[in-house]
Amino acid sequence: MIRPEERFFAGSGSLDNGGPPYTWHITDYDQRRHFSVTYDPSAPVKDVEETEEICMVQLRKHVDRLGPGVYGIHFTEPEEPITISTDPEDDVTWYINCYPLKVLALPFPIKTIYLADLTELDRLGPQVDLVSYQGTPCVGTNFKNTTAVFKYWFMHNGWWRTWYELNSWSRLPRDHPHIVPFDSVVLDNITGTVVGFTSLFILGGTLKDNNATTRPFQDNLRIFDFNYFIMIGEHYTPHRDDVKGVIFTLYEIITLDEHFREVPHEQQDADAVQQLQWTKHPEVQLDTLASHARAPPASVPRFGPGGEIAEIETKPSVIRVRNHLLRMGEPFWNWERPARSQMVETHANGDTYQENGEGSVDKETKRACKEA
Repeated sequence: MIRPEERFFAGSGSLDNGGPPYTWHITDYDQRRHFSVTYDPSAPVKDVEETEEICMVQLRKHVDRLGPGVYGIHFTEPEEPITISTDPEDDVTWYINCYPLKVLALPFPIKTIYLADLTELDRLGPQVDLVSYQGTPCVGTNFKNTTAVFKYWFMHNGWWRTWYELNSWSRLPRDHPHIVPFDSVVLDNITGTVVGFTSLFILGGTLKDNNATTRPFQDNLRIFDFNYFIMIGEHYTPHRDDVKGVIFTLYEIITLDEHFREVPHEQQDADAVQQLQWTKHPEVQLDTLASHARAPPASVPRFGPGGEIAEIETKPSVIRVRNHLLRMGEPFWNWERPARSQMVETHANGDTYQENGEGSVDKETKRACKEA
């Protein structure tokens, strides 16, 4: 179960005007939903950053009672009632413009599975689920059902870290005795693009669970969780990070255009570089298309003065806004789900269960794990 302190994340907001009102865009990892939360007090607050926690507290109080189609809440004071918004214009959901499978460019066959084939067993953390599916895992016995950990992205923040983890982990040996095996690449049923991956679920817990700090290491240790695999040295700084460096380096390698070296790091815009036409220099030889090195093309609307869609153009885009997809009639996978605390699942044997208050794995999940 996702820990309460990890459930919500405030990725951005509308705070440039100094307020009031103060609006924060908050992600609920449990329901995989995005909310616009607006605090509109009668007088300005001294510290705008403090309004983030005020909005968080209010959303925590009401979130499990907000039905589908609610995009935001508004309140004047924490003790007063809220109003809700079902206006699609208030929908702050952003979708990742995901890569096709061929961008992985693996030199060997890779197993794939679709989202619709996964059955949720538990929610281990933000964008990490325990799942099962019918079929055989990439290695091991011919299991009737496979239990796996599903790591994925449904939002823009941090998606690249899981993408690079997928790239790294999928290239590691499947049969190494001390590495948890990579299992499969997960594809979106609607678009056919990559949205995450699975690794085999192995019972036993972490080093912390097994008191590894107070006794010698066990012989059957297995390494997993490579989400910091791409980091070199210290954690990224706001203006000089490894991912931005890779983007500019790839651009220079392909185009031999080095003029961005004259731009100060704090002014370098990696997203803007990805929007450029990367024209290969005649002297450059590549083993793959230059277009594979940047965001794939997508339909993006251009709006007229009245807010209507005046034109739809195709260009590289990292993110796509859900209400734009709806207005253009573009298909997309709906990531939203009920709150775990209120969800009752029906299993194949007809039994039902509900998550208990302590957040432990239910008996049906334990039985599925043992069978796997």
